[in-house]
Amino acid sequence: MLKAMYTSNKVFMGLLIILLVLVSVIVVITATSNEVTRAKCAYNNFLKNNKYEEYFTFIDIKDINFCVLDLDQDGLEELIVANVDFDGWITFVVFQYIGGKVNIASDEIYCLGSPRYNNSNKELIYMPFREENFYVNKFENGELKLISRFYSYRLYTDLSGNNIYERGLIRFTGNEGKHTYITEEEYNSYYNKHLHEAISIEIFKNTKQNRKLYLK
Repeated sequence: MLKAMYTSNKVFMGLLIILLVLVSVIVVITATSNEVTRAKCAYNNFLKNNKYEEYFTFIDIKDINFCVLDLDQDGLEELIVANVDFDGWITFVVFQYIGGKVNIASDEIYCLGSPRYNNSNKELIYMPFREENFYVNKFENGELKLISRFYSYRLYTDLSGNNIYERGLIRFTGNEGKHTYITEEEYNSYYNKHLHEAISIEIFKNTKQNRKLYLK
């Protein structure tokens, strides 16, 4: 009899623990869902009221675009606001929703074409001049951080008609960068690692219709 009661209690306690875990998961999911909704509402108001303007150096802001993207894949999307200039040049700033407010999370960044995102590596990548030069960034601890820079420059053409290049990488710790020269094979390997799976980030004009569509 006592053995049966003991077994029954163990089963009951096991079921109770499972129930508590399920309730906790539901609460977390609900809280996260509510936070996502509040973030998108805040982003919508931020764009609607042109509150981004103070974060751009150029006063003549003509073509503002935006997108939301979960850069660190924590379940809460960041807001990217981009000012599209002539000939494909873009100035963009990253913002995040924290503490009930929209806060700036990056410097103003000037690049050629839309930045790219590598989902596997959680990397935001942009080209400041051309595709042979690219900057790898990660969103960590509430800010976009520059992790490394890769470049390939043609220095000159020798007497035999061969193009001579300089290739290198700079790894950053905070604001300090450590430079290393690399070979063409190493450069190509890094390029494939960071950019092969990176997809160009699609941005949308800051209109009422797009805010309703992408920030709902």
